[in-house]
Amino acid sequence: MIRAKRVEPERLAGQIVRRVQKAARKEPWLKTLLQMAWTAGPVTYLALHGGYMLGYGELPPTNLVIYFAAYTLIAGFFAIFVRFFYNVTRGHELDEARQQLSEVTTALPQLILEARNRNLRDLDAGSRAVLSARYILENPDAEDDAIYAAVFDLTQESDLAETARNVAVFRRHGLYVRVEDISAATAESIGRHREGIATHSSVVADAFHQLFFGENRPFLSGRRRTLGFLQRAFAAVERHDASYMTLGDVEESAILTYELLSGRGFPVVTIRHLERYSLGPIAETLDRARNELSRAMRVRNSRLRVLVQELHRCGHLPEVAESLPALTEAGALAASVNE
Repeated sequence: MIRAKRVEPERLAGQIVRRVQKAARKEPWLKTLLQMAWTAGPVTYLALHGGYMLGYGELPPTNLVIYFAAYTLIAGFFAIFVRFFYNVTRGHELDEARQQLSEVTTALPQLILEARNRNLRDLDAGSRAVLSARYILENPDAEDDAIYAAVFDLTQESDLAETARNVAVFRRHGLYVRVEDISAATAESIGRHREGIATHSSVVADAFHQLFFGENRPFLSGRRRTLGFLQRAFAAVERHDASYMTLGDVEESAILTYELLSGRGFPVVTIRHLERYSLGPIAETLDRARNELSRAMRVRNSRLRVLVQELHRCGHLPEVAESLPALTEAGALAASVNE
């Protein structure tokens, strides 16, 4: 059954009035009228007299001057009317798009921070320190005090945290030789703490090591992405189920969206091949099968990732990790399930 959308006359009239008022406020009336007066007056007068004198060797008649002045005014008023009509009918769409873009770019940073906070809330105190340190160490704009707090959270050593802050200061000012001197003097302590951090997260351990011994990469080199977050995001969209995504995937998707809105581009490699006409149906079948396989793999990976995070939150992940060697064969897994 198809139902017609009911339009309330009062609401429609109000929308039209608001559009007209907005279009009227957008038009610079004083500037436009001054431009028309200048064009129809001195500009037309001087141009007509100059052209007529060069062509005929005499001054133009008065009726010809009045004709061109009136023509300029009528054409100008017509142009203003067309522009005003466009602003009333279609101009609001551009304004709405700009407003929506402004709202999205304002809300995305808040969404990223909210996703990070919610992600930290589900972890224990030790894991929170490691993950929060990752957020800071991966930020190329992190302040010196933030670097100090992150390193102190990871190591519980104020001296090493102060060293990290000094390294950040020298690196920001391009004094890379001093960075090498300071890092070399504390290399033993850095290596010891890196091994301890690696037991919790290899990504954070690498970021901790890069802080002291990393290459001086340019600012636009980007950040390390979470593997497979786009696949899980696509799986959530295809299944209309947000549970396929984790909070980390939400954060990564928001960061990627913000980068795209800010004008960042990503290279895309497209492989194309020339094929005979008879191979067309076979290629289409292969593409469909490959798409189905990719969709199934995304669903599998999403469920496994959510399962691991749930086991970690409940504290049963070490028990599952210890039993993995006994589950390497399908027969052993089936026997364990039957028991």
